[in-house]
Amino acid sequence: MTRPTATILDFDETITIRHTARNKSLYTPANNTKTGLEKVALHDDDHIVAIATFHYDPDYVLSYLLPLLQLDLADMHKEVVPLTHHTIYKYHFQGKKYPILISIAEYKNGEPILKDKNIPLRDITGNLPLCSEYSFYDDSPQNLKKVTDAEDLSYFSTYLVPNWIKEIFSPLAPRKAKLSYDVILLIKNLENYKIQRGASPHEYRGWGSFFSFNFLGYSKHAKIRAVDGLINYLKTGEQIDIGHQGPLSDGNLAIILDDFSKSYGRNWYDLRPQIDQQPAFILRE
Repeated sequence: MTRPTATILDFDETITIRHTARNKSLYTPANNTKTGLEKVALHDDDHIVAIATFHYDPDYVLSYLLPLLQLDLADMHKEVVPLTHHTIYKYHFQGKKYPILISIAEYKNGEPILKDKNIPLRDITGNLPLCSEYSFYDDSPQNLKKVTDAEDLSYFSTYLVPNWIKEIFSPLAPRKAKLSYDVILLIKNLENYKIQRGASPHEYRGWGSFFSFNFLGYSKHAKIRAVDGLINYLKTGEQIDIGHQGPLSDGNLAIILDDFSKSYGRNWYDLRPQIDQQPAFILRE
């Protein structure tokens, strides 16, 4: 099954020529939309567009997308999803497979509670179907750095849209995504497995715990070492010791990896970063 791509845009001075939050009555989509946005602001069966902004008026923000996407408000209904410190508005249009999502910040004492876009990006992603690619465009280098510094958002390619180029949407070369979103989810599941098994792989848990395999199956020590090897493989592409193959094929670990393959249609050993074409496991010398 082909997955859509997701493009998430900031609003003021990314989509707009001038900042609108304090003077929105002065600006309309006709006189304040950058040219060139139609190349990335796509919304159909293969593309999803969303907006993460500190603006306070979601309908005003949406109005800038309507002419770009040739959409009519008469064919729309709105769904509101309140979240911590921001709200996602889902705009469902007749004939469109996916809604347009707009995240609007909550304010306190005249200032947005959130100071970056990381939480909105996580929540927008969680309200989308699984996508093949995720891109984020913003005129703020600080917002983009927060995204690239967050390991759990490393599935985003990030683009700086210079706000000194006023009338043309002209993003700079991206910082490419490090991992795909389904790999991030698999790593989270593996980290949760480690937590459930206990913090230290060296902690003694009864007779035989220091042996890789005993009459109870593979030991806690062997399984956590195998999980660490697999997580490192998914992040860096470094091959896994062949000795970890058994623990990864046993018990709950096997279930986690099998569930992943069934859910996402890919085997975990095909998920490594595209560094080379070496197999997942490496034989001991």
